[in-house]
Amino acid sequence: MSLSALSMRRIPVTLGMLLVGALSMVPKVRAEGEDPAAIEKVTTLNKKALAAYNSLDFEDARKLLKQALDLCASSGLDKHPIKARTHIHMGVVLIANKQPELGVKQFRKAIEIQPDIQVTKSLANPEILQAFQQATEGGPEAGDTGGGTEMPEGTPPSNAGASSAEVAGDITLVPVSRGRKGKPVVISVTVSPDFTGYAKVVLAYRAAGLREFVGVDMRRSGNKFIAEIPAEATQGRVVHYYVEAESADESPLSANGSEQKPYAIYLSADGPSGGGGGEGDEVKSRVYVGLAGGSGMGYVTGHGDLNPDNKVNGGFAPSSAAQIVPEVGYFLMPEFRLSLQGRFQYVTGRTPVNLNTLTNVKPNVDINSCGSDHICSVGSNIAVSVFARGTWFLGSGMFQPYLSFALGAGVIRHVLSFKSPTPTCGLKGTETCVDSIVAGPIFAGPGGGLFVALTPVFGLFAEANSVLGFPKFTFHVDVNAGVAARF
Repeated sequence: MSLSALSMRRIPVTLGMLLVGALSMVPKVRAEGEDPAAIEKVTTLNKKALAAYNSLDFEDARKLLKQALDLCASSGLDKHPIKARTHIHMGVVLIANKQPELGVKQFRKAIEIQPDIQVTKSLANPEILQAFQQATEGGPEAGDTGGGTEMPEGTPPSNAGASSAEVAGDITLVPVSRGRKGKPVVISVTVSPDFTGYAKVVLAYRAAGLREFVGVDMRRSGNKFIAEIPAEATQGRVVHYYVEAESADESPLSANGSEQKPYAIYLSADGPSGGGGGEGDEVKSRVYVGLAGGSGMGYVTGHGDLNPDNKVNGGFAPSSAAQIVPEVGYFLMPEFRLSLQGRFQYVTGRTPVNLNTLTNVKPNVDINSCGSDHICSVGSNIAVSVFARGTWFLGSGMFQPYLSFALGAGVIRHVLSFKSPTPTCGLKGTETCVDSIVAGPIFAGPGGGLFVALTPVFGLFAEANSVLGFPKFTFHVDVNAGVAARF
């Protein structure tokens, strides 16, 4: 099976796809008494026309195909399959050139010559297939994807309400049974690690009212594959699909579903009802908002904030007491999100320095440097940093593990105790000194976590984020948990 998701709204198509279509779909059949040289010339004109079509030169493509049709007429090829194929290519070019009515007429001429002819698969897209459907059955106007051969009113698709994984051959998927009209639908599958020899996995889908399936290559992440049924294919009441693993020469090796027994997605104005985040749900809203809380610990070096004489050469310390972590992001793809994350740390446990007792250790201290009470306060209890973050999701079901990487700026503080033979801290100067060490202001590092989708738009998550801080060094790890929503 050779499938393509070529769309008139996404021109240009790839030259490779067109050449495959030209080489594989232009027939070389000839009957006794027919001129083989004329057939070869018509075939060459078709190939040149497809090359012009690929370059968006629709007028040149039309002229070349007109020459091919004229040659068919003058060479006695009016009933030959090569002329039927030329009419198909002419129809495709006319539809691309915003002349759908003329394109439908060309398709009808092709069908008159060869009733079982189909659109060249490398050129197929929903708009062309809709026009071809109109030519074969007198269907809706070209470009109207809202009608066609659908299930009777009130009849659910065969997989309605399905939520458990369906295993067929070496391909496992959780069927999608509900979707939203005019919105893309994400389909994901898992291929058995024991299954080898395939070059790609293809999602084949058929919009309402069409006879042919259109295919798109699924993106791979390990044994997981994901692809979208585009919005232009979800305008009707139902869309059908199946998944197929193919070899390098596009021969099917394994499939879940088929053209004869595809899965069905019933489409409605308000999308899937109930349930939460099952694998294969339609594309969710792209705006992300999350709020989490947690705490952390890190390896630090440096001097104290309050008393620079408090020095640590290296050791682990907590970022007491906690932090609040808001995050706002946007899903560029179903599995990838860019976001801005804030980290608002509340620091506790530090003690003021009593200069009266500090003079017992450092006689040269300016006793009035912190005011008339001779007490140096602990300063601000807030440490702020901001991160730009990329997050990759490794699943699309209820449980979605993810990895992330962040780059940020700001301050992280760690709190340590500095014991000395002579206490110098506290209001009375009798307490052990507890001071904070500043790290940053540049941070970078990876993270990871697990998102639990309770509904398609709301869930819970827990994550661990690590960063290296420079030039004031730290290796720091935060553990956070919170809630998130998508809009």
